[in-house]
Amino acid sequence: MSKLSDVIFNVGVKVFKVKEPQGKVVAMANIVFRMGSTEKFVVTGLRVIDGKKGLFVSMPNFKSPAGIYTDVAFPVTKEFREEIIEDVLAGYEEVK
Repeated sequence: MSKLSDVIFNVGVKVFKVKEPQGKVVAMANIVFRMGSTEKFVVTGLRVIDGKKGLFVSMPNFKSPAGIYTDVAFPVTKEFREEIIEDVLAGYEEVK
């Protein structure tokens, strides 16, 4: 059995304002998983985008040769997605 099944992580976000925005991306963010005060795992590449309907958060993704964008890391539940979005946008408000 994996030792990961016994691990409890604290999750936080780090948001970085884009100094010279290109396009609609105004900030980048990382999700950081910690055990106690030690960072153990990071998901990078979240983007805060200033869209037509306001700010939104895009999960890390890549563009396939067929031109389709595919998320490479994403929350499994709607509730956790909403928590991440809320935390990332709050972090953006602090750094803008």
